[in-house]
This record gives sequence, structure tokens and C-alpha cells, in this order.
Amino acid sequence: MENQTNFNNPSENIENKPKKRGVKWIIIVLIVILVALFLSLGGYGVIKQYYNNQQEREGMSQLIKGYEETMDKISKTLTEDIYGGGTPQETLDMFIDALEKGDIELAGKYFALDANLSRQKWEDGLKQAQEEGRILNIIESIKRAEESENQSGLDSEFQLVILGKDNLAENTIFMKLNEYSKVWKIESM
Repeated sequence: MENQTNFNNPSENIENKPKKRGVKWIIIVLIVILVALFLSLGGYGVIKQYYNNQQEREGMSQLIKGYEETMDKISKTLTEDIYGGGTPQETLDMFIDALEKGDIELAGKYFALDANLSRQKWEDGLKQAQEEGRILNIIESIKRAEESENQSGLDSEFQLVILGKDNLAENTIFMKLNEYSKVWKIESM
């Protein structure tokens, strides 16, 4: 019954309060000493490393999120890229038909998208050829295209060769299957 408050003797209660305050201060001082010791023995480095690791994890999380968003955009764009045929020749015929009708915008849609999900360079090139009066020459040249003997062996790639004088190759048309929309696209010519 030592710790009980004695209401009959108030001086006894006052004596217990300084003891409790002294214990609190000793505990606080010990905590401060332990924290200082922890920090002096490399604890700061541990905390700093933990913080840096947390920052790296957050950065990686943002990179992964950005990558996933980019892949979703690419997938969506390629799935919606439906201009082309079920065979390389069918796409080539559709391309020639669009050129013969003077529809440069439609003809440009038969080209594969570049790394920026654009085919602007092909559309610009066709517009320039149209302005220079070279579309008929391009059509006649493409109509001479034949299956190349030098195929890659991949089911998603196809080569056509345009033969000129003496049956020598003038140009090669590379075609690629859009795996998302299952149509053949002109990759280059």
C-alpha cells in the first residue's frame, strides 16, 4: 500500500510526485541517448537508405504505370487499324485502287504505323508524288510486283519485288501483318 494516496497526510503525496518526475526524465534522457547512439552507429544511413529505396519503388511504380498506359494505347491503336486485306496481295490491290481513285488519304492508311503510331511520312510522300504527277508511275510500278523468292520465313512478313528491265529488281515492297487487327500493311517500299 505504499503507492496509495494518503488523503490524511498530504505531505506523503508530495514526496511521490518528485520521484515520478525523476523517473520520467531519466527515461527521456535514456531515449535521447539511445537515439543518438543509433544515429552515430549508422542508423542515419539505414533511415536514408530506406527513404531512397522507397523513392525508387515509387519511381518504378510510376514507370510501370506509364509503360502499361503506353502499351494499352499501342494495343488499342493497332486493333483499330483495320485498313488492309487478309493477304499481302489484297492490301496491295486496295492500295492501288485508292491511288487510281486519287484518294491519297485512304492510300496512306494501308501503310503500317511507325514507332510514333503515325503514317504521316507516307501520306506526305504520296501527296508530294501526286503534286509532282508521279502517281501513275507508282501505280504502274506496283502492278509489276511479284512475290519475292527471298521471304523471311515468318508468317507475319512478306516481300514483293518489282522487276524492271532484264528482270532485275528495281524495288522491294515489305509487308507486315498487323497481329492485332489481322490485316496486312505496307511496311516500306
